Amino acid sequence: QVVHVFSDAACGVLASVRNMISMWTKVLLLALCPRTASGQCVDPGAASCAAEAAGDPERTSLLQTSRSKAPQDLAPDTCGVGDHVPCPGSGNMCAGDQCCPGVNATGNLTFPCPSASAAFAGCEQEGKVGNCLTVPIAPGPVGEGQDVHWGDDVVLIKPGALSPEVRKRLKDLEERQWMDTDDQFNPEVYRPTAVFLYPGDHHLDFKVPYYVSVIGLGKLPTETVLHPGDRGIGLEVDCDKLPHGSLNTFWRSVENLRLTQKTFKWWVSQAAPLRSLHIDNDLMLAGDQPGQYASGGAMMNSFVGGSIKMLSQQQWYARSMQMPPYERPAGIGSYVCAGCIDHAGKSFEESWNQPKHHGLSNYDMSEKVFVEKPYIAVDDTGEFSMMFPDERSPAGPSWRDNRPPPSYSFHRGVFVARPGISGKEINAQINKHNKDIVFTPGVYKLDDNIRIKDQTSCVLLGLGFATLVPDYDCEECSLIQVDNDSYNVRIAGLMLQTGGARGATNAALLQWGFAGADQSHVGVRGYIYDLCARSIGADYKAPRDGPQSPSGASAFVEINSPSVVGDNLWLWNADHCGSKATWPCTASRVSTGLLVRGTGVRMYGLMAEHAQGDIVYWSGEDGEVVFLQVEFRYGMGPKDADKLAPRSNVAYLVDAKRHTAVGGGIYLVVNPKDTQGGLTYSSKEWPLHMSGGFAAIWVDHESTYREGFKDFSAKNFYSKHLVWPVEERITCKVAGCRPNKDCSDRPALDSSNVICYDTHDDKPTHF
Repeated sequence: QVVHVFSDAACGVLASVRNMISMWTKVLLLALCPRTASGQCVDPGAASCAAEAAGDPERTSLLQTSRSKAPQDLAPDTCGVGDHVPCPGSGNMCAGDQCCPGVNATGNLTFPCPSASAAFAGCEQEGKVGNCLTVPIAPGPVGEGQDVHWGDDVVLIKPGALSPEVRKRLKDLEERQWMDTDDQFNPEVYRPTAVFLYPGDHHLDFKVPYYVSVIGLGKLPTETVLHPGDRGIGLEVDCDKLPHGSLNTFWRSVENLRLTQKTFKWWVSQAAPLRSLHIDNDLMLAGDQPGQYASGGAMMNSFVGGSIKMLSQQQWYARSMQMPPYERPAGIGSYVCAGCIDHAGKSFEESWNQPKHHGLSNYDMSEKVFVEKPYIAVDDTGEFSMMFPDERSPAGPSWRDNRPPPSYSFHRGVFVARPGISGKEINAQINKHNKDIVFTPGVYKLDDNIRIKDQTSCVLLGLGFATLVPDYDCEECSLIQVDNDSYNVRIAGLMLQTGGARGATNAALLQWGFAGADQSHVGVRGYIYDLCARSIGADYKAPRDGPQSPSGASAFVEINSPSVVGDNLWLWNADHCGSKATWPCTASRVSTGLLVRGTGVRMYGLMAEHAQGDIVYWSGEDGEVVFLQVEFRYGMGPKDADKLAPRSNVAYLVDAKRHTAVGGGIYLVVNPKDTQGGLTYSSKEWPLHMSGGFAAIWVDHESTYREGFKDFSAKNFYSKHLVWPVEERITCKVAGCRPNKDCSDRPALDSSNVICYDTHDDKPTHF
């Protein structure tokens, strides 16, 4: 406590010139002089003014003042700039552009009032600890006792016995968000949620449902250990009671844990990553019974001590793993392991030495440079840190040597955002205050796009499938734009979603660099991790609520800068809108999944589906793709609009000479409502049609395919009762232009200018 040592008269002299001195002198003055010469309170927090403050409804001050009411009377749900609100972590009040007293989370540095304007930077710490501007100050999450305000959709669990409240919360999540129902796209029912487990031993059972991430908070995966609970299952995803088996088990994840259960079931199909795990025993990636099919997933930077059971899993991407080899090749797609080592520490045999396509690809990354995804950890004092891994050679897990990566505390460099925040505030935190942004779970309808400008380091990290949706009028604005001059940018764990009618003509959801970007940069510009992009979702209206507005973009992801690296991307132009009656979804309208113009761009674990034009278009030289999964759309667009007639319609178009691609599965699924009675089309969708059929891959140079592609398959799925028309199926695996012919418009396959380098000779796969 500061002792007030000046007399009232002396304070009056100083007060007469207080407006001429610096803010910090004002702070000192308030500490030493509680009253002006006239006897008015300058600092209602001083002991001699406390009684008067209690009866003063205005309670104006130059700095923070002590509370004279109960907290519930002083903490509004929302606030405007300049409102009187409580300072987080203390018993003081503040208003607008003022500083709150330091707390443990800020290292005792003063920080801006929650109602301060975004531009205010007059405190020792630039970032706010709490921000109530248009954002509800929700009660703390289950188990929270920290200075970081995570919000209601973060569940923090400490080691030891689960409290009744935590048990109820986990049970409610399972019961509400497990089933594949129409509410899958309703964020009021299926709420994005993060379950944080503190370092130590935990005993619990949890069937991980839609939009839930289970995350350990240790600096290493082995610091947070999860054992099975009373039911004996630990964590799992199967297809229990699900109408489509495991084909729709999307949007869930587990990260930074050690799992001790006998078998870890993870039966998923896209957007369900496993990352930085120590799995003691067996990993089971699909069921072994009819109807338990699964269709794709990703696992990175992890250890599997037992066997890996693929069963009916169609395709799988793994990177930087220590694990046993896959038990068999994939039957339809590909099983890929990049930078993998066995239990003896030996690298898997390189697939380039194997003949033709055999459904299994091992790719040596020992000469590559890679950086693992940033993540959050907490120490024994309860302080949160951002773990910021360094570059390394990505052979095996990064944490095998038990050395945690570099880190920095939240109060020094991280801004925690919650739904309701404005795009303007996010941009101010990034570009004015140089803060990383952690997006807590929820849906963010943004009134402005996010722009990363001239940054030498920046992290955007989403938790619990935090979903960003454009809600502004700007046809040329991408939802996230990284400029040409920013480096070391890391974008992770976000769901990017097209908007409603106003977002139907947006540019890309993620745009890295602008057209014409300088391609001479040496070194990696940045990384993209666990990114989901989709064209239907949190603003969906079920048919009973009226028609769904079209929703789309020119591209999900557009990369113009050189040397950007992706690690697990799912770019999904939605084929279902949450109701059986609407299949295929006619409101999803995205032209291209991934557009790459930059040189040296690398994608590990790329999944893109159903775009209306070329699904992946790649013109930058020296590109690399390790694991690719692409599915064509089901028709030529909705019948309430003109029939689509794209200039080009190829799953994977490479308009570059130097390009490497390893382990890919490209397929076309004809309407599965077909019956023995004949061809049956959706009443809402124009039938597929491309003269001469569809090409899975297009290369502008034959040598690109002959020298750069390995382990690719192309498949048609259609009813065994029918011979499907040529115009509606893949007829050419790899197409190109005949020498000295003009194919700039990528004409139909029956054009005399086109040659099929690799005919589609695989037998159709029946369903």
